[in-house]
Amino acid sequence: MLSRALVSFGRFLLAAIFLWTAFHDAISFPEHVALLKKHGIPFAEFMAVGEIGLRALGGLMLATGFHPQTGALFLIIFLVPTTILFHPISNDPGQTVEFLKNIAILGGLAVVAGTVEGRRAS
Repeated sequence: MLSRALVSFGRFLLAAIFLWTAFHDAISFPEHVALLKKHGIPFAEFMAVGEIGLRALGGLMLATGFHPQTGALFLIIFLVPTTILFHPISNDPGQTVEFLKNIAILGGLAVVAGTVEGRRAS
């Protein structure tokens, strides 16, 4: 019972950053699109809608436990290119921390994607 509660709590904590940032970027959509354009992302408006939706849907699936493995995969699909494009390893300690934070989150998402109710998926 404790194990199941910890798994649910862990999924919720992993989802929190994606839900918060999706909400924030949705309410400040023009600024988010400008950031994507600044980084050279093509079709910035379309991409912003897609990635905000991916974060929101994946985060909700993860937080609620409704197909959390699929939700984790959605978030991995979002997080890998985001990490590469926006937080490359550099001499900037802040970017290095952001890169490592994303790597740690990817690790947690990989664990969720590979488990079913706290057990390894077959």
